[in-house]
Amino acid sequence: TNDGKAHRVTSLSQHHNDSRTIRKDDDNNRNNSIKNKLKMTPHAKAVKLVVLYGIGGLSDVGRHAVQVALQQSADVVSSVTVLTQHPEKLEESNWDCGCPEPHSFSESERSRMKVVPVGKWDDNDLVQHFAGASSVISCLGNRQPGFFDKSLKKGWVSYEGNQLVIKAMKENGISRAVVITSMGIEEDWPPMEFHFGGKILGWMFKTNTKKAVKDLTMMERAYRSDENKDIDFLLVRPVGIGETTKPVGKWWIQKEKGKDALGGDMAKVDVAKFMLGEALNPQRHRSAVVIGAEPPESNGMGFDPDNLCGSSASAQ
Repeated sequence: TNDGKAHRVTSLSQHHNDSRTIRKDDDNNRNNSIKNKLKMTPHAKAVKLVVLYGIGGLSDVGRHAVQVALQQSADVVSSVTVLTQHPEKLEESNWDCGCPEPHSFSESERSRMKVVPVGKWDDNDLVQHFAGASSVISCLGNRQPGFFDKSLKKGWVSYEGNQLVIKAMKENGISRAVVITSMGIEEDWPPMEFHFGGKILGWMFKTNTKKAVKDLTMMERAYRSDENKDIDFLLVRPVGIGETTKPVGKWWIQKEKGKDALGGDMAKVDVAKFMLGEALNPQRHRSAVVIGAEPPESNGMGFDPDNLCGSSASAQ
């Protein structure tokens, strides 16, 4: 399922050129299993992460981010604190994705994972769980209408949840946040202009997913506000993330809107790997990227195969 917004604002020209150059971020090992681990640059001190997820397609990326992070060695990621209103979803074997294996956590992984059930996102007691963290990966909200699953409407908590994230980051001295959002938000309107499905999504974003899109839009504006200028954020706008899309360990970033196309669907775990790489080894700062699968006619052109999101996207 695809999820997104319908509002035009300022351009990203003021942001770093790094977010406007198209790259092929490629895993050297072509095994598509989620069990593949990213080869992260060792840190002088192992990193503690906080990951937030909700319900819906965008939030499914958060579950994958938890697992991909815990698959790193303890000298890279020492622990992962998970904040969610849906802790039971971590125990499901099917994460509404195309991953080739059922999902589960080893005892070793569980020993480094702390799950904090959330009642309401405006609970100030949640701030303490960010203490000691180096980075935050936030995967709250969705871009789905909730026609057949009314519970999805309860997942429109991106703005509320990320207000907590911003507060907790300030109080705990955390600077880095990698945050999921949607193509078609703010300056990325219209969504998927390179694909016929973009017109359908544009109509949806103006009608039956308007409230979901408003939630994501308010979240983006919160991070970009002057009062939060000390937060080093990256807004990640994935294309597709279908429930059956198989991971390939690759991702492409759109260089210039209206000129560069992306593949229409990418796997949730591939988005999670990109987000983890940016959380541990930031390459793009206070900016937004549209990320997708391989364009249908790439022919290897327009990509920099030597730039693998720093050293963070290589598989072992």
